[in-house]
Amino acid sequence: MKLFPILTVVLGYTISSYIYSSAIFSNNNFTLEKSPSGSASATVTQPVLEYTVISETPVPTATGTVTPTPTPTVYTVENTPTQINVLFEKYASKESVDINMLRKIAQCESGYNSQAVNGPYAGLFQFSSQTWITSRRMMNADTNPDLRFNAEESIKTAAFRIASGNTGLWYTCLK
Repeated sequence: MKLFPILTVVLGYTISSYIYSSAIFSNNNFTLEKSPSGSASATVTQPVLEYTVISETPVPTATGTVTPTPTPTVYTVENTPTQINVLFEKYASKESVDINMLRKIAQCESGYNSQAVNGPYAGLFQFSSQTWITSRRMMNADTNPDLRFNAEESIKTAAFRIASGNTGLWYTCLK
């Protein structure tokens, strides 16, 4: 028996194989036959795509519960008058502002009570949340409004505002 190489392109498929001169070759995707005249013909049978239609809406599966990000709690330490004085000196010097002005505002606004709250105002210098956030952004510092209750952060922020020429927040206390 003789082997003949056959290369046939049918419907975009290239079939390359060897057939016997008088044989019929077949597999799942194509059939190759030899005609009496000696020519070969190929038939390509494409696989059938089977699918199933689901006529019922699937029941959603439970997913994990979303847990909100916890808000950090700021713990404050009650400062003694000596500790607060050290902070006044530190930030008055750092920002080149009058220490007596800082003291006068803190006395007027909160009576030196770092935990004081009056309406929307809080801390030694009675900052509102929005004024605090704006001031702290200008300082490139943490904007968390709970920091208003921290004596050091409050003094630092007030000294910064005064050094920036923003004493209007405390115009009543500075009369």
